[in-house]
Amino acid sequence: MLKDLDLIAVLPAKGIARASTFCRDVLRLEPADAMDEVNLMYRRGKGTSFLLYKTDNAGTAKNTQMGWGTDNLEAEVEELRGRGVVFEEYDFPGLKTENGIATTPVGKAAWFLGSEGNILNLFQSPERRRCNAPSLHHWGTLQGRRTPHATLGRRRGSRSE
Repeated sequence: MLKDLDLIAVLPAKGIARASTFCRDVLRLEPADAMDEVNLMYRRGKGTSFLLYKTDNAGTAKNTQMGWGTDNLEAEVEELRGRGVVFEEYDFPGLKTENGIATTPVGKAAWFLGSEGNILNLFQSPERRRCNAPSLHHWGTLQGRRTPHATLGRRRGSRSE
């Protein structure tokens, strides 16, 4: 049943106008449907979608809210930097970014904050494992900071996930 349905991510926004402007001007995304003034539906490649909706809870999650799979992470990072995006830098056991990019056995990833404080990311899997694997992006808290959890490099299905 669910395996045959389209998946729609849900992204919270405190300021729907500010978030919509960020999506348009920085991410170069336009809403496909304005369901009403506080719910905007964005449709992307390969049948993927996300709903941008107004809520006061936006930016409170300490985990990745949404990510994109790419075949060229460095090019995407540079393009977004050119539009003012600042990528997060992490350095703790199991994960270290260099110039905003982490390289692990399961691929490369980069994280940034959207206009509403949501953690967004880009992911590129190794050539030998062509898969879009946003489920590998686990997050935790290290000394009160938002940080990607070190399970990024662990095998899927381990008890610690």
